[in-house]
Amino acid sequence: MPLFKKASLCSTNQGSGQAEPSLTLLDGNVNAMTNATLKAQKTLQELLDGNARFQQGELIKCRANLERVQELRSGQSPPAVIVTCSDSRVGPEIIFDQGLGDIFVVRVAGNVLDTNAMGSIIYAVEHLGSRLICVIGHSKCGACKAAQGAWVAKTAAGPKGAAAPGTDPVTQLVGCILPSCDVVARNNNGVNNGASTQEELMNVCPLEAISSENAKNSAASILKGLVRYCSHKNGLVESLIVVAGKYFLDDASVQVLQQAWYSNGAMMVK
Repeated sequence: MPLFKKASLCSTNQGSGQAEPSLTLLDGNVNAMTNATLKAQKTLQELLDGNARFQQGELIKCRANLERVQELRSGQSPPAVIVTCSDSRVGPEIIFDQGLGDIFVVRVAGNVLDTNAMGSIIYAVEHLGSRLICVIGHSKCGACKAAQGAWVAKTAAGPKGAAAPGTDPVTQLVGCILPSCDVVARNNNGVNNGASTQEELMNVCPLEAISSENAKNSAASILKGLVRYCSHKNGLVESLIVVAGKYFLDDASVQVLQQAWYSNGAMMVK
């Protein structure tokens, strides 16, 4: 069985008129990765080690003092971008034991993407040298819970009974997560198994599966967006790693769900 497999990549600008990037699947040989990618892998391990320290109550790197402020006054070069939910219980600097200048953070409810979030990520990659991008969903996510409720209501109503989607900002944000609900239900055969009551529909589209799928979907969209952008900038970025992960509120642990390693027009997904 191969260690790596091809990923399904979601588009972040359908209908834009830009040519889709062409990705070749690497053969699974880790030695084929560049030094930059290996450095990003080391950064990921440092984040996971920091999370382990946080679980043990032994924060050692969470520097937020005037000395660190002075060290950063001339610029920043965070090796990692963390895309996560705005939930007040999920502070990325704290849960990964990081300090000022260590990570570039993009936060929005449900860790969903829009052009502003994608532009922020591209800025960190292009101008700050970040080569690791982590999308960190979390358990008991309120945005994913809202999406689950919207999906259940829409599915129970059927094509003829479903109300037109609202145009307010909250409804649009929840709508960004609905495709992940569809994937979860399809994986659970929820489309064809006759589920119709609210309880049955929630069972085929459970909350924690939605939040995990949503993190992977956002990570795939980021990878595709970055590859597309770099392809129009003459190979601006030769390699990077995009990770989907999940933070668990019950025990403060972070689980890596999926890694995509991109290197010179090719990728591996673990």
